[in-house]
Amino acid sequence: MPSNFEDELLRLQKSREFPISIITCDVDGLKLANDALGHQHGDMLLQISAQTLQSCFRESDILARVGGDEFVALLPQTDFADGEKIVHRIRSMVQKYNQAHPGYLPLSLSMGWPLPPTRGLCWKRRTSWPMIACIRINCRTKIGSAP
Repeated sequence: MPSNFEDELLRLQKSREFPISIITCDVDGLKLANDALGHQHGDMLLQISAQTLQSCFRESDILARVGGDEFVALLPQTDFADGEKIVHRIRSMVQKYNQAHPGYLPLSLSMGWPLPPTRGLCWKRRTSWPMIACIRINCRTKIGSAP
């Protein structure tokens, strides 16, 4: 995993590894776990989240923790349809984890990913950190313990 996420994002923008899909994830309930159960439980929740997410990606994909409870995955050579398949794979892995660990702190992730380009608009080479923020606000789905 690269040491500087923004540098890796810039490197990919200049590469020929297009299209690139971006998936953002927030770990739901991290503050509650830290406050109610202690930071050791919160750290375990982060580790479980990272392991679950990483198991859904290829070795060439980049998963980075970019904030307290935030992860971003950069998926080179992944179009919208394949990105959506990965989101469904993550959903399935979260559900499997929760089924295998009943009674334990449930894993729940809020995720965002871009919609496919419309009317010929191509975002492939225009992806930037502000765009990721926009994607997170506009395209979110909650997966995990909630029905």
